[in-house]
Amino acid sequence: MSIINCISNACYNLWHKTSYASRMIRGIVFILVILESAFLITQSIQNYYEDTIYENIPYNSVRYYTNITEDGKIKKEDMDIISDIGSIENTDIPSCTFSADVMKKTGDTKHRFIRIDRTSLKCDNKIYNGIEDKSYNFYDDENNKIVKFKMSVCLDGYAAINSNLKKQFKYYYPDEKLIVSGKEASLSGEIMMSTYMAEHYGINNYNEIVGKNISIDIDGYTYIKDAKLVGIINEKYFRMNSTMMSDQIIFCSLDNQIGNYAGGLEELEVIVPINDISKNNDVYNQIKDMKLDSSLSMSRTFLLALSYTEQLSIVSRYILKYLFFFIILAMSLSLYSVISNYISSMVPYYGMMGAIGMKKTSMLLSFVFEQFIMIIVSVFVSFPIYEIFVVLINKVISARVGEGIELKFMQVITIALRSSVICSFIILSMGLFIFLMSFSKNIISMMKKV
Repeated sequence: MSIINCISNACYNLWHKTSYASRMIRGIVFILVILESAFLITQSIQNYYEDTIYENIPYNSVRYYTNITEDGKIKKEDMDIISDIGSIENTDIPSCTFSADVMKKTGDTKHRFIRIDRTSLKCDNKIYNGIEDKSYNFYDDENNKIVKFKMSVCLDGYAAINSNLKKQFKYYYPDEKLIVSGKEASLSGEIMMSTYMAEHYGINNYNEIVGKNISIDIDGYTYIKDAKLVGIINEKYFRMNSTMMSDQIIFCSLDNQIGNYAGGLEELEVIVPINDISKNNDVYNQIKDMKLDSSLSMSRTFLLALSYTEQLSIVSRYILKYLFFFIILAMSLSLYSVISNYISSMVPYYGMMGAIGMKKTSMLLSFVFEQFIMIIVSVFVSFPIYEIFVVLINKVISARVGEGIELKFMQVITIALRSSVICSFIILSMGLFIFLMSFSKNIISMMKKV
């Protein structure tokens, strides 16, 4: 029997067994909706906790603040503390940065900031003048769209961009590169800038300038001389809540040379990222043992809350998975009984069909197509129910916590497809098992039941 004939036979059987077909479709729809709901709720919980964790992950750190002296230096005792906190276990490379006092170093006391069109970038005897188009929109300030020249200085040997900020960027922009061209600055004399700043110097082909020495003039005064431009930072990095106020030009300097860019009394911010949220308490205990807790800024309450949030996320997902597993198991056993009774009733029929020449492989194919037809119908029936369930769950959650389930379109489609595949596997596996067990008898014994 051809595949077309098997499909035709499957449709004929279902058409004349409407009671069985309707019971099966209702059961399959129920399993699909339960599966989709399980994945939906689990995914929404995961999204909620991940959003909470990654929104706050920059603060999963130990911080130290100190002022640069009036002569542009860092005190020895401060450098000793920075060295000590850099040796704490379960932490990554610290970042040591301050915002350069451009106004004081250029002798401008009339303005609050330097407009970019007052600056120019020189490279290979070519001058790139700053472009002021009032397009600055990294934070909500409708009254101030001026493109500003602002620069941060990071200390040589420390991270220009700490690891927690890199994790946050990867979470928010999984398909984007943080450094779109070149590499991260790490050595004295190296400089980076954002794609936004590069474009406001009229630089669109980053490769033609990355790796070369540049100078930056402000009103004719050479502020940066022969710095090696090593990397271009994706401007989306500065659109995260934690970085939108950050300077988009980062220069790396030795600690004994920061006086060239510090006007004195700038605040040096030292951030030591904790590399594992679950290690917060261990880090705190180390700091306490080192007697540094009075010097460092570390919100233990907040960090513990962040750790508990991560643990709660894991526990809640496991609970939901096991709960839905037992519900699906119970429903599958119910369908097992339905399929078993159906096949038992069909044994004489297939015995008769076998007697007139129908092969067991054709019988099996006809039965498989029956299952497929019912699964396909169930998928189409379950999807609108699933969508309604999404809306209802959103309303319930919004009423309780003020936020609904935030799922991307592809996540919704993935959940539906995953549920369909799992459900198909359950139904087909049960059906094939029962079919093969029931039809292991020969044709004569099957005919006796006719």
